[in-house]
Amino acid sequence: MIKPAFAFALGLLASISISIADDEQPQGLVELSPHVRIDRAAGIVEFDAYVPMVIDDPEQAVFLETIVCTRNSKEHETLLATDARPSNIHAALLLLGAEPGAPGSWKLGDDNEIIHIAPTGPEIRIEFVWTDDAGEQHADHPASWVISDEDGKPLPQHNWLFAGSRIVEWTPPGKQEPAEAYDADYSGTLVGISTFGTETLAWPDVLSHDSTVEEPVWIVDASKAPLVDTPVVVRLRIAD
Repeated sequence: MIKPAFAFALGLLASISISIADDEQPQGLVELSPHVRIDRAAGIVEFDAYVPMVIDDPEQAVFLETIVCTRNSKEHETLLATDARPSNIHAALLLLGAEPGAPGSWKLGDDNEIIHIAPTGPEIRIEFVWTDDAGEQHADHPASWVISDEDGKPLPQHNWLFAGSRIVEWTPPGKQEPAEAYDADYSGTLVGISTFGTETLAWPDVLSHDSTVEEPVWIVDASKAPLVDTPVVVRLRIAD
């Protein structure tokens, strides 16, 4: 059974060790949960990530299904991976005042045409903050690391949507009874580009993740992305 994630994530706030009263906000970034920080006054959520694979060979295309995934999920087809839990990032965005929409989806119609159902939710601006070997700090839009495999054009610099993943019934290993689970915590689809219907932050255009339905298009720009294991801070703001 699938349920909206909003009510589930509200329950996460009860376990967060930070007051949410407006008159008691800490100043500056504070740790909200492991690898996740928030500055409510500045309207910023940050989480730690890293480049998970070697992507500096321009002759070897790396097709993307996510922009940021969780560790041990989709590292072979993503820009960044993280140890942060998507549900905790969801809760942090709630603290900024964002209310999630819903992930997108797609289906095949009667004549096998692809029917796209767009994701919804407030726009979230994303930056990748990292330091190169020369000590210079960068704050990149994720699209600047992505190009089309067809014509080499860059990914449009859109904002992502706070879709909020979904709640599913999942039976943990060794258990017999199912429990409610935040889907992106287990699927790894934190910041998407392909449409799985499980993304916390969804790309606004619906792109099938099934290569037999739609050919993959977007690849890593090996001339722009940092080297493997480069630490990156992912910074989120609600778009104006």
